[in-house]
Amino acid sequence: MNRILLLFTLILFNVFSYSQVNDEITNALQINCGDEISSSTSGANSDQEYLSNVGLADCGTTIDGAAGVWYSFDGTGETIQLNMCGSNYDTKLHVFQDDGFNLICVAGNDDSDCENYLHSKINFLSEYDVNYYIYVSGWGGLEGDFTLSVNCAITGCLDATACNYNEQAVEDDGSCYYPNECDSCDEDLSCYGCTDISGLNYSEENTIEDGSCEYSTICSDDQDLVFLSLVFGNWTSEITWDIQNENGDVIANSPALNTWYVDYET
Repeated sequence: MNRILLLFTLILFNVFSYSQVNDEITNALQINCGDEISSSTSGANSDQEYLSNVGLADCGTTIDGAAGVWYSFDGTGETIQLNMCGSNYDTKLHVFQDDGFNLICVAGNDDSDCENYLHSKINFLSEYDVNYYIYVSGWGGLEGDFTLSVNCAITGCLDATACNYNEQAVEDDGSCYYPNECDSCDEDLSCYGCTDISGLNYSEENTIEDGSCEYSTICSDDQDLVFLSLVFGNWTSEITWDIQNENGDVIANSPALNTWYVDYET
């Protein structure tokens, strides 16, 4: 029983130690395209002082005093996306280039377009065979569990207003398509219909007239059915009109200025 307990304790110690082994840049863990990393900054050291001393207190966003861990990546000549959208705390993410003598700021991000904007995301164009260092940390003094995905040359629609926007894509492939005139991504055309409020089949949900309006043709003995269509062009709401009978009496007239349709019965 004692041997089993000792073995269990050693396993826990090794897992904990491994998760913190890369909290110094000299121990950065190598990552590659397609990697999906789940790890934690909890209990790690902060490299705020080190980065400040080498003139990198700010790289896209400030380096805070939060715990951080390091990764290294060899450039492929492609646009690289580092995505932390699946993390569970307020993250920060920085990328530095090693020119053989010094670290150079490449990019940094605090808040992003992730569903939870507090999670970080960076796109950067890598140079082939150039070594990059990636520093994962947090806002202020926050630390916690994080995910980091390394996406290389993923193509897709980059326009967030398109129906098929792909937040994982790093290169636009020209595939974007957009909502139709009924603001639908599914070819729904239900906004077409009768837009005349005097029509029997008028609906407020109809926003585009399709000529389908149906009207009542029932009149009393002393009434005549008259359809009047007035087309004025621009500034319709600033035009007035009236209809007079043979005696000069106004039997119908336009609504007040800057208003629209009124249904008349005479």
